[in-house]
Amino acid sequence: LAERRQFSRSAGITAAAQAALDHAGLEVADVDLFDLYSCFPSAVGLAMDALGLENDDPRPLTVTGGLPCAGGPGNSYCMHSIAAMVDRLREGAGSVGYVSGLGMSAAKHAVNIFSTDPARIAAADGEAPRIQLPAEELSGPEIADAPEGPGTIETYTVAFDRDNHPETSRLIVALDDGRRTIAHGEQTPAAFARLIESEGVGLRGLVTPGHGGEPNRFRLE
Repeated sequence: LAERRQFSRSAGITAAAQAALDHAGLEVADVDLFDLYSCFPSAVGLAMDALGLENDDPRPLTVTGGLPCAGGPGNSYCMHSIAAMVDRLREGAGSVGYVSGLGMSAAKHAVNIFSTDPARIAAADGEAPRIQLPAEELSGPEIADAPEGPGTIETYTVAFDRDNHPETSRLIVALDDGRRTIAHGEQTPAAFARLIESEGVGLRGLVTPGHGGEPNRFRLE
């Protein structure tokens, strides 16, 4: 994850979406129904950004209710979503359906487009291409194992204990020297509050290296 070029978008899902639409001879506006893979809200957001969908788009983003409602991770969710999409199209809810899937940390992507419209079927080339991103999209900044100095939070997560109290913050930090590192944040109420109650991406701080198996540490300014 830390080796990605950036974290706010997915170049892979954008490329897969465009390739599928091109081979189907369609634009996003031609799609009636979507089922966007929904392991996490962020996955749906990445897919919406790739397609240029706004939050108020009237078209449904799922025909199954989402992954928690149909199979769950590791239980062939995309078979559920494909079957549900075929049923909806056959029922006349629309004539074009778009189903997406992804794997690992949103690193591998698949898109299927279905239609009950003979004209649209005839316009598609019927191919199922495999595409690979260009090399420049696959390499991020150099990773610093034991850095020391100022940096900026690029992305992060806060883990909670069983009593719903923040326990650990794990940060990916862009160092001022152009490298990137991974660190744990301060385990104080004030530090957790800054990450939970407002946006932590972009906050500045100082990284100190871990020793003896301890993680690097990041102290907010």
